Amino acid sequence: MNTSNNTVASVVWSLTDTQETILRTLLSGTSYGAKIADVICESSDYNVILDLGYVYKMLRQLQVMQLIEVASVQDGGRERNFHRQKHYCITELGRSTLERKDIFRRSLARQSTNEGEQEIAVT
Repeated sequence: MNTSNNTVASVVWSLTDTQETILRTLLSGTSYGAKIADVICESSDYNVILDLGYVYKMLRQLQVMQLIEVASVQDGGRERNFHRQKHYCITELGRSTLERKDIFRRSLARQSTNEGEQEIAVT
């Protein structure tokens, strides 16, 4: 396996559920922390409510892992107390990581289904 594949493989296994959810949110396009938290909250029918500080911590970790990058920085207006707003996008490594997780899950599901069929045939 080459270094690139090793990098993706190690990232796949170190990704938390929250980090994966944030990455999947960014598959639809660039977004900023508060909007990402809102999308996750709304998508879960308000069963998952993420603290913004936690979301920004996860975004920083995803940047360090090179799974996302800052796409743009917008200056906030008066309504945002002049705070800058970073918009993030998923990187190719981020996309590859999600693809590997999906492949693994499908493979695992197939194995589970096959084993279930074998058990039924034995009984």
